[in-house]
Amino acid sequence: MSVGGLQVLSVTVVVYTEGDGPEGPQELLAPTGRVGTYELPLAGGGGGVQVVGAWHTPVDNLPAITAFSRLDVVPSQQNPGGVVLTAAGQPGQRGRIRLRITALCEATTARRGGY
Repeated sequence: MSVGGLQVLSVTVVVYTEGDGPEGPQELLAPTGRVGTYELPLAGGGGGVQVVGAWHTPVDNLPAITAFSRLDVVPSQQNPGGVVLTAAGQPGQRGRIRLRITALCEATTARRGGY
C-alpha cells in the first residue's frame, strides 16, 4: 500500500523457543538466557525506501506468546529498508508463534541541485 510517498510493507515470520525445534528452514529461534537478533529485509535490500516505524502482530497460536520474554521489532540501522527483530524465550517454556511484521516506510530520493 502506498499513500503520499509512504508505503506499508510487511513480512510474516515464525519464531520458536528452545526445546520446540524448527519445523521449517526459515523459522527463527528465540533463545533462552540471551536475546536472538535477526535482520529482516522488507524492501529488497533497502532500494528506495526507509523504514520509519515498525511493529509486530501475533497472527496465530496466541497462548504461546507467554513462552517468550521478549519480542520486539525496530527499524534497522544497517539496512534502511529493513527491520531488526529481537526475541528471547522464557526458561522452561516451549512455544511457537507466527508474527506479521509491518513497517511504515517513506520513499527516499536523491536530491539534486544542492538544496
